[in-house]
Amino acid sequence: MRQLKNTEVKEFREELLLEQENICPLCEQHINKNDAALDHDHDSGEIRGVLHSTCNSLEGVIKSRFKRAGVHKLTDLITYLENLLVYLQKEHLEVLHPTSIPKPKKLKKSSYNYLKKRYKLSKDKRHKKKFPDYPKSKKLTKGLTQLYFELFVEPEYYGV
Repeated sequence: MRQLKNTEVKEFREELLLEQENICPLCEQHINKNDAALDHDHDSGEIRGVLHSTCNSLEGVIKSRFKRAGVHKLTDLITYLENLLVYLQKEHLEVLHPTSIPKPKKLKKSSYNYLKKRYKLSKDKRHKKKFPDYPKSKKLTKGLTQLYFELFVEPEYYGV
């Protein structure tokens, strides 16, 4: 088996990249010369091909985390990844995990201030009562909901 010298790496990587038609075998996207990494198996030292530097980095992270998590004691990486692919493509159950329940929307202070301004400018005689305070919880109250509706203003929320 031939061993590359450090001075040969750049030229070999560029030749291999041309053979791959400048396509990364992992993400299937075009690789620029300056974003190309000569990928090799760290156990055997054997070169596998040329990857995007980010794809090469992620491949290394996956292998490292696989070992660090101790999964290598249960199965080999290839079997695990093949099973993971099948598992991720499997149809989901129609049940939400508790951490996935949407959090209540929080009313933007600027939206509240705009509503208050519209309220003060309105000539409507119904608006004799005190304008409600901005809720500490930032949740839209029934009173504010009614005012948004009456004044034809769409409430705005943080993070939406």
